[in-house]
Amino acid sequence: MPYRLTAVISDFNQLRRDLDGTAVMEVLGLSPGPMVGAAIRHLQDVRAERGMTSREEAVLELRAWAERLSEK
Repeated sequence: MPYRLTAVISDFNQLRRDLDGTAVMEVLGLSPGPMVGAAIRHLQDVRAERGMTSREEAVLELRAWAERLSEK
């Protein structure tokens, strides 16, 4: 498997451990529903594009994403 793909898979698995659906609901104050999945997909996309090194960085990105959505 190419190195980059291996790194992306590793990052994805780390993100899943850091921020699962329960954590996303807690951070954003959401109930179960489609927004939780959208938030997780957003974090997966960001991690694939830019990488994220910590749970704290993921939480900050998640809050910024939610803020941008609320402004629309």
